[in-house]
Amino acid sequence: IVDVNQTTCETFGYSAEEIKHLEVGGLSLNQPPYTSAEAVAWIRKAHLEGPQRFEWLAQDRKGRLIWFENNLLHARIGGKDRILVFGRNIDDRKQVEGELRKSEQRFRFLVDHSYDLIWTLKSDGVFSYASPSWKTRLGYEPSYMTDKAFQLFVHPDDVAACEDYMSRVLEAQSTLPGPQYRIRHADGTWRWHEAGMTPTYAEDGSFMYFVGVARDITERRRAEMALGRSEALLNASQRLAHIGGWEWHPSEQTMTWTDETYRIHDLDPGDIAEESEAHIARSLQCYDDHDRPMVLAAFRRCVEQGIPYDIDVPFTTFKGRRLWIRTSAHAVMDDGKVRRVVG
Repeated sequence: IVDVNQTTCETFGYSAEEIKHLEVGGLSLNQPPYTSAEAVAWIRKAHLEGPQRFEWLAQDRKGRLIWFENNLLHARIGGKDRILVFGRNIDDRKQVEGELRKSEQRFRFLVDHSYDLIWTLKSDGVFSYASPSWKTRLGYEPSYMTDKAFQLFVHPDDVAACEDYMSRVLEAQSTLPGPQYRIRHADGTWRWHEAGMTPTYAEDGSFMYFVGVARDITERRRAEMALGRSEALLNASQRLAHIGGWEWHPSEQTMTWTDETYRIHDLDPGDIAEESEAHIARSLQCYDDHDRPMVLAAFRRCVEQGIPYDIDVPFTTFKGRRLWIRTSAHAVMDDGKVRRVVG
């Protein structure tokens, strides 16, 4: 070391004279690849090949480590060959890079262990990445998915909806609720999924790829279909038997009717706001004036005290049909409180 500036002295905590008596290794970590030997190799390259730029881990007088970006330049000064070293402290940048690496590692861990399917998709619908969950959930190696169009795996009846979704996301330039669709498992069966995608853009604003996440909802779909069949069977049975059902939730002040209950009143489901307590007032209108207080009182005793009731009364529908009906209800109790009333 022939000469140094004041900034170098302040950075390393040495005087200029002290630094001139040190080898480069004395200002370095002095462990591979940041030893005097590596420093000499960089100096030789700068002398023989031209300017060099590299990162270097230095060490000050107190042992504090400092990251530098060094630029080496060959020059002749006073008729002698010299290597000029311009060092820039990059501790802040290295700290950001370290945090970024940690973040990437956490993200990689989440992706690698996610239950959901994760992928990236190019604008033409071709996969550029698939997470390990594709193997565990659908039986496909992630490498097998790369460079294949998504249409090869989606049920033919659902392809159009997925393509339309891609177009809408690209137009909106943001995440939108995705469709439900079927993906073929490697064993040939179809699995229902629900997905969401986000478009990713480069710094210049150009589109790069979609990032997508999909969750298997097959069991949920089966449960919904079973519930639909059960409700259809219940409605059919009630219609044949002319028995309607209802349920009141005191804590939420909500009332629900079955389809047959609406039919008994000669109403359509849309005639009363869904779950509204207005169902009670509309139904009371169908009872004769002298019976209405009795029916309402029985309902209130059931709601407030859990006392069941079973009453036969005349009834006039909203279309004027005159009927005799049997109205009954019982309370569902929990910890001594009425949680709901079923009638």
